[in-house]
Amino acid sequence: MSDNPRPAAASSSSPAKRRPGRPTGGDMVQLTLRIPREHLHALTEESARRSIATGRNVTPQAIIASMIATCLATSPKDATAT
Repeated sequence: MSDNPRPAAASSSSPAKRRPGRPTGGDMVQLTLRIPREHLHALTEESARRSIATGRNVTPQAIIASMIATCLATSPKDATAT
């Protein structure tokens, strides 16, 4: 038996640490895309430009997420996908 008066379950009450680089907040799910290399190259260049401009790391994934959000926010709600 252990001489530790605190039960092991007490250590699990602290909040889980967030891994660096992970997006904060929001209800997001993982999605895998296969895009042409030229598109990935363009996204990488844009992410570098935005990273320099903002002083923060902007990933190609973040750019894609913002493009999708902008597209869905500006598209008509009653339009059907084809």
